[in-house]
Amino acid sequence: MKDWIEQKKQGLVYRARNLRYGILFMFSKWYKIPSKLWIRGRYRSFRFHYHQAAAFNYEFREICLEDCYSLKDIKKRIPVSTIIDIGANQGLFLLAARKNFPHATIQGYEPNPLLIPFLAHNSKSLNAQIFIEAVSDQNGKMQLQFGESDLLTTAIKSEAGTVLGVSFNKVIERAGGQIDLLKLDCEGGEWPLLQMTELWKCVRAITMEYHLWAKPEMTIEKLVNELTSMGFEIIKISQLSESFGMLTAVKAK
Repeated sequence: MKDWIEQKKQGLVYRARNLRYGILFMFSKWYKIPSKLWIRGRYRSFRFHYHQAAAFNYEFREICLEDCYSLKDIKKRIPVSTIIDIGANQGLFLLAARKNFPHATIQGYEPNPLLIPFLAHNSKSLNAQIFIEAVSDQNGKMQLQFGESDLLTTAIKSEAGTVLGVSFNKVIERAGGQIDLLKLDCEGGEWPLLQMTELWKCVRAITMEYHLWAKPEMTIEKLVNELTSMGFEIIKISQLSESFGMLTAVKAK
């Protein structure tokens, strides 16, 4: 009986989370993400690549419904008026960020040109500004390396590259010199940015997917030490495998 009550309770919570986005959830086998979602007081149009694929539905649930980037925890700790998304993909984090921080200034960075039609459309619905650029430790040309899906695209420095790379300090400058919330999911591109320790004085909170496979000498313990040495307090770590996971940290008061 206790398990049945808990199952029903979880079902009601899940329905309520869907309803925040204007989705009427009934049964899992019928679940589809509609092309219009409830954002900023009305239904707004969205376009997504592989819209009804199982992998995309999983990403939507994790980012928008399950809050894998811990936006609710961050909101309880600091006021957020400036948000930067490095690795914006199709805009799911932008969507979750706008839902949680309706009045924030949001900027997203995504180097994959194949995603431009989707990200451009979605960012307009979210009143977010996007840059089709890869963020690195310096300006320059970058070359994309595509994985099994658009979620696994990496960017490396290359004079023969066709993608524009922009320096992290330029990103901060565009944000007005201060980033309240920085989201990182750039498939190993986070490590050069984390070495620019002086610039992290301008960041108040970070929520990220870390990729140990991109830097074999790095460990979770070393990452935590680096962030705490820059004044961050770790509020959540989720180790998803031996090689990657999620981390959220806020500047200690």
